[in-house]
Amino acid sequence: MHLTFSEVKRSTSRGYEVCCLHGYACRYDCLDFRLYAVVRLALSEQRRKELYAKQGRGNQFRSKEERDRWIGKEIKSLNKAVQDKEGQITRLKTDLAEDQEKAQKLELDIKVGGLR
Repeated sequence: MHLTFSEVKRSTSRGYEVCCLHGYACRYDCLDFRLYAVVRLALSEQRRKELYAKQGRGNQFRSKEERDRWIGKEIKSLNKAVQDKEGQITRLKTDLAEDQEKAQKLELDIKVGGLR
């Protein structure tokens, strides 16, 4: 059963949470509520950072030229990252082709060795 904080009235008792949900009394381990609280806190913290980042971008630059220079640097950085990833993909494809070729040779060797 998934509970929200608005649905739950909580009071602690010997390491357990006593919940009253629509008149139904149930006991849940404190860990469940702490985990729920930690997850909600993390999501709230992430949202707060996103809002501050969004707000800060407007105040971050003194002029359009400064903003444009920053954007240019970001574009260069992202293009370099893309090139690095493309190079990595190419190397991995080459390695995969070589490994498949080796596997075929080994399978052939096994078949030839089994016929003797």
